[in-house]
Amino acid sequence: AMPASSAGAGAGACDVDVAQLGAAPLASGEENAPAVADALALAMTQLGENIVVRRACVLPAPEEGVVASYVHNAYSAGVGRTAAAVSLVSAAADRDALRSLGEQLAMHIVASPPLAVSRDEVPAERIAREREILLAQAEESGKPADVVEKMVEGRLNKYFKEVALLEQAFVVDEKGAPVKKALEAAGKRLGAPVECTGFVRFAVGEGA
Repeated sequence: AMPASSAGAGAGACDVDVAQLGAAPLASGEENAPAVADALALAMTQLGENIVVRRACVLPAPEEGVVASYVHNAYSAGVGRTAAAVSLVSAAADRDALRSLGEQLAMHIVASPPLAVSRDEVPAERIAREREILLAQAEESGKPADVVEKMVEGRLNKYFKEVALLEQAFVVDEKGAPVKKALEAAGKRLGAPVECTGFVRFAVGEGA
């Protein structure tokens, strides 16, 4: 289980009907698994705490590849205050290695929350707002319009390196290489390309 608060999802559908989710069977790997709502009711009686699912996202499992997750400071199996899941598509035969990479990426997403997988997926309104701020800052320099535009484009590229997962410096890479380089290296090592198609990040209390 992961905390019910999404801080960002790339290719993860977050318009899930919470009522329908409550009626769905709990994905516990058990036969005749209880409904999510029933499992929550049992947990509340055991813990003496009110538990409410406010939001949920769906991260589609690829036909070829894995969905891997990471829970930060887990206080029970799969349970913590911050967590992330990532979807990796690859025909690589070594699923354990692919899952390990996915877990590292999920850890990265927890530590450095991106807005989207790539710069092309960053919401247009976020880019427009950032460009407006950068333009105002650059115009204060008093430099010609063409120079100001170059300043804005340069700073916007820096912004993408902060919010686009593939361009972020991979937290587990000592040299700070971008995530896309780590995926390329993994593809060569595993003998098949590795592509990140989506992620979901959750944190308790966010998005209330």
